[in-house]
Amino acid sequence: MPTVSVETRSGRVEFNYYISTPEETSAKTIKPHLPTVLFIHPGYISSISFHSQFRDTRLRRFNLVALDLRCHGYTTGAPVKSPYSTVEAAEDVTRFMDAARIPPSHIVALSMGTMIAFELAISFPERCLSIFQLSPLGLPEADSFSEGFDQIHDLWKEGMVHGDALMLRDSLNGVKQFGWSDREFGYGARSSPLVDATIDLILERGREIWGPFPEGVDQFNETTVRFFAYSKLRTVAEFAKIRVPVMLIHGGGDIVHEVEYVNEFGKLLDKAGVSWELSIIPHAPHIINSDFGDSVNPLLHDFVIKSTRHPMQLSSPPKKVRSPWEDMLRDRGYEDDSDDEDLIYNRHGR
Repeated sequence: MPTVSVETRSGRVEFNYYISTPEETSAKTIKPHLPTVLFIHPGYISSISFHSQFRDTRLRRFNLVALDLRCHGYTTGAPVKSPYSTVEAAEDVTRFMDAARIPPSHIVALSMGTMIAFELAISFPERCLSIFQLSPLGLPEADSFSEGFDQIHDLWKEGMVHGDALMLRDSLNGVKQFGWSDREFGYGARSSPLVDATIDLILERGREIWGPFPEGVDQFNETTVRFFAYSKLRTVAEFAKIRVPVMLIHGGGDIVHEVEYVNEFGKLLDKAGVSWELSIIPHAPHIINSDFGDSVNPLLHDFVIKSTRHPMQLSSPPKKVRSPWEDMLRDRGYEDDSDDEDLIYNRHGR
């Protein structure tokens, strides 16, 4: 996993990132003749969110690029300065793209990352070829949304203060509840080998970067809870600056938002004159793309093909690929047989 040094508003940051090409799991550079897809992860979870996309043979016909945002994953360096919002985060992404020589890209974003993706499309339109939004955010949130994230932070803070491993685990169980519960099956947090291994990795790395000192805990709060408070909602006039195709993907089991939320967001995009599509995946949770990759990935593949403006010469999909996170996940008990589609996606997770 390479890093690239970037001068940000608050100082120098070493952004950790991953490039996968048709031939290479961990490439140093992209293939210039191929479309490039840039993935922006949600809060808490880091770029490992996109394991199921990077190990998909169809998507590996493209350049796939994912970075760890500030205070997430293995990105290190200067702490963020308050306020840290979509404005600063989108600026970080563009500076990363310059430093890593990432061309204008098809942007794939998940949950909190969708806010950053829209900021990119509005403020840095030359960087975006299309926007593929998984569980999009962009309308006023219910009080329970921010209260839930406050509880996650408070549990984490207390766990760090008292060195209580169980409390830290409970905090990330809150993330699991938000991300992988299914309203269509009684709101219970679903579990799968991929989800469990991901949570274990977040917990392990979180103990290193979100503490144990107060500064680390504060950065955790700044880049998750406060990020939502500082990031302003965009207006119709601002969304009207988007001139690329947009696709919204919503999970029928999402406990954060019902489908009406996404439809209301679509009406806002209509008013702004934005070209958009919506696809709903039954039973899929808020973190829609991990266990439901077999539903998400064909949509993404076809959307990138359709949204590419210049002629392409794509080779056939590679027969077998790995994701950059494969070994880390296996070390935490995740088993994935690429010859067995049911095991690849563990679609229902129960």
